[in-house]
Amino acid sequence: MHFFKSKHQKLILQCYPPGKDTDKKPNALELSYLLYYATTRRVKLEKVGRYLEKKTLHDIARGHAGNAQVSLNIIATLIDKCADNLSVFALNVTVVLRAVCGANDVALCARAVPVFGEFCEKLDEDMLSGDRAFVSNFEQLAAAFLGLGSRSGPQQAEWQALSLDAARCLAGSAFVARRYAAKTVDTAIHLVLEELARTHSDDALARLQSRADVDGHARRQSVRSIPTMEAVPEDKSLAALKGYFNTTSATQLQNCTRAVCSYIVTRPTSAHWNDAVVEIATNWVPVQMRFIVLGTLMSELKGPGETVVANAIAGLLASEVNMVGLAVTDTLRKILALQEKSVSEASGTPSIARDGESVRDTAAPATTLFSNIISSLATHTYYHNQTSDMVAEILARCRELCTDKPATPFLHVLFDDARRIFQTPNHGECSIDAWEDSFEILTIAGSSQVKLAYLDCMKLFLESDVGNRAELVRPNYNNYITGEKKSVAHFFYIVHSLLATEEPHVLQSVAEVVYLLIGKYGINTIANGIPFFFEWQFTSVPASPLKRDVTRDSFAYCFLYHATAYLELDLLLDVTAKVAARTTQGIWEALDVRIPAVHGAAPDVVFSYSRAELRDYFIQDMAASWIDTDRVINPSLHGIHDTDLASNTTLSAPEITFSSAPQTIDAGTLSYVDPESRSVRSHAMSQGSSYFSAARASPRVADLRRAVSGAMLQPNHAGESRVQSLRASNMSIQTKELVSLLDDLEVEVQLDSRGRIEIPGKS
Repeated sequence: MHFFKSKHQKLILQCYPPGKDTDKKPNALELSYLLYYATTRRVKLEKVGRYLEKKTLHDIARGHAGNAQVSLNIIATLIDKCADNLSVFALNVTVVLRAVCGANDVALCARAVPVFGEFCEKLDEDMLSGDRAFVSNFEQLAAAFLGLGSRSGPQQAEWQALSLDAARCLAGSAFVARRYAAKTVDTAIHLVLEELARTHSDDALARLQSRADVDGHARRQSVRSIPTMEAVPEDKSLAALKGYFNTTSATQLQNCTRAVCSYIVTRPTSAHWNDAVVEIATNWVPVQMRFIVLGTLMSELKGPGETVVANAIAGLLASEVNMVGLAVTDTLRKILALQEKSVSEASGTPSIARDGESVRDTAAPATTLFSNIISSLATHTYYHNQTSDMVAEILARCRELCTDKPATPFLHVLFDDARRIFQTPNHGECSIDAWEDSFEILTIAGSSQVKLAYLDCMKLFLESDVGNRAELVRPNYNNYITGEKKSVAHFFYIVHSLLATEEPHVLQSVAEVVYLLIGKYGINTIANGIPFFFEWQFTSVPASPLKRDVTRDSFAYCFLYHATAYLELDLLLDVTAKVAARTTQGIWEALDVRIPAVHGAAPDVVFSYSRAELRDYFIQDMAASWIDTDRVINPSLHGIHDTDLASNTTLSAPEITFSSAPQTIDAGTLSYVDPESRSVRSHAMSQGSSYFSAARASPRVADLRRAVSGAMLQPNHAGESRVQSLRASNMSIQTKELVSLLDDLEVEVQLDSRGRIEIPGKS
């Protein structure tokens, strides 16, 4: 009888309509009275919560589903209207909802799921970290809802749908997901993916993936927008997965990504299906948080599932998912560290420890996986110098390892990584500057195979058509001509040091790199190579030349042949004639198959070129006018010292008719002077002064003669020449200054037909 019940009990009981229907709703007016009563004092809300728990458990035990429905509606209303005091009756709610889950009633559980979602949404951090009894009950409640999908029978599909809805409710609450992700997310994600695998084949998921790619690509211009994936059908499994990944909680993203990894590693799903799931899930993550997904995947690269995870990472990086803000260099370093570890583990096998190639073959599956990730990382350009930074990072590691004797297997794996970048379609633009610090590999590596591998990488880089070619060949692009320390010039210094001692097959590869360098950077390469041409060429027919000198001269004319061919100058035929003359004399080394093999040179062919002669040719072309034929090499600008260069790098004085023997001046003592401001008089005096300063003596006239002859005069090996007036019209400013200087030194001079100075005297 209601006459003997307390007021809160009467108000609750009045909310229940009469009858035994299974689909009942609370009386609206009475429910309003109950809410007013419960919200007036905290102690009244406690009483309401306790009695609702007792009443609902009683109804469920007796199968009164209609009354249980009313109780759930009352609880949902209390959660909504009394959210500030939810902690007062939260434990009662967990007990009621657990009891509903225990009842084998799909309709009743279907009404309980929205209540559970509302409950999760209203929970806060204090409630989830305070009362241990509540925390334990809530964990059991979450497990009970997620376990609904494991029920079998004719209504199995409905039970699975309820589980997915419950999983989405857990994912929708930031506090719940962060606090209990580690305990519930693995079960929830596996449940979601299991349903997704059952309902979506590879082709169906690929279509969803395609829609995700289009949707993500359309938003690529606005990185601040958060993907919502409206194009994806809102079925329950996808909606639940979206609920877990569409969050800014780093902890939740990490736990969800690990759960996806554990699923694809332990289930027999295809690689395409795995890629599609990872890509779709990452597309739901806000752009600024997507790096967390990739970082978590990287941390899972270990154990028996390494291959599956690595393929998923490569697929994600190669997809259209926008990863703006990704720390590319840090990611690359992690990949290289893992790759090196896999190679090291393979090399630790006793049977193959001494065989580098065997180590590479054994580690090939793992290293290929990491190479795929690296090449996929290069697919999208997230900032301007990304590819250059990646290549520089790999080559820096190569330089550290190239001094090992024998070369470590990982060194060749790194070269493979670099090659894969340039073999990847749509890779970003790379600059020659990214290679500069690694040029020394060609001089310090102990194996020709290492040098060839490095040069092969350079060829792929130079052959790639990425970048604005018109900009690269623009004269003085990036100050490659006028700059004091630039990578193009540095490479020629490295070539200079290789020509004395390197094996022919390596030099052939170097010659091909120079040819490609001319094609990619045009006049910028030629202007830096011309000073070396004059250092390398023979100035007369040698009687018994050293092999290294033949190599240098042959390389010089290979370079000049390609330079004149690129500039389309009339000089090309004359260069070919000089090559023929060398072939006839037996002093030509075929370093470049592109140079035609011509024999039988004309008898009047002049054997070499002077600086003035080439200047007259280059001045005909506007771009070639940037070439300074008077420029001298300066190894010190590139950190190259005398001991770093080949043994024949000193500049021998020309054979002139001074009474005393000519001296030599080391190339390291010469410095580059801007041709616009160069003065022969001041330059010669300064060189003479610095040359003799070590002897702590003032220079004498004879000393100055030797300094001038060794540093500034052009050699004359062509025999008697037609004498011209010292005031000839084709005299350059430098020549006039030099004549004036020699006149002060009381040295009689004449000019030959090419404007070169000759000194009459002893024959």
